[in-house]
Amino acid sequence: MGIADKLASRTFKESELPKLFFAESRCFRPEISKSASEAKLYRVHEFNKLEMFAICTPTQSSKVLQMFLEIQIKIWSKLGVKYRVLDMPSEELGAAASRKYDIEAWMPGRGIYGEVSSTSNCTDYQARRLGIKYQNEGNSGEECFVHTCNGTAMASTRALITVLETFQTSRGFVPPEILKQFLPKDRHRDKLKMAPA
Repeated sequence: MGIADKLASRTFKESELPKLFFAESRCFRPEISKSASEAKLYRVHEFNKLEMFAICTPTQSSKVLQMFLEIQIKIWSKLGVKYRVLDMPSEELGAAASRKYDIEAWMPGRGIYGEVSSTSNCTDYQARRLGIKYQNEGNSGEECFVHTCNGTAMASTRALITVLETFQTSRGFVPPEILKQFLPKDRHRDKLKMAPA
């Protein structure tokens, strides 16, 4: 996450925490699809994400993680798609995360639940590597490492798969209510170029 690097070697006052950030990021992944269920749009080398990031005190990080999870749940609920929340077991966590939730959405065309979002509490793992600290106001101004939390609000390709497959009907794509406000008012099926059946 590029935001973490921008905070490197900085020390914050405890009263400034938590600090919450939101950014669009361009992601590049070296891995390729290993199965048909992960092919095409599901696992791509390059995609966009809307990311949430926070630095906070150790006593705040669990609450920040829950806040990020609630934001993700609200997004997927408002889209009207079927999803589930997984509290990930320790063997599924990367080196940085001490706790992680994944959200998987139902992708009808693929017949599977696929990961669309995740959020992690990385405690002080990233902060130690980047030198991000805070001045503890209750302990004679001692400098302590912050905790970091991060979460994906939305990843472009997997969100697209989920929404398009969920709202596909025999008459074509019918967008969910929450997205209709962002579409042209005069959007009609007969104006769209349809591929031959």
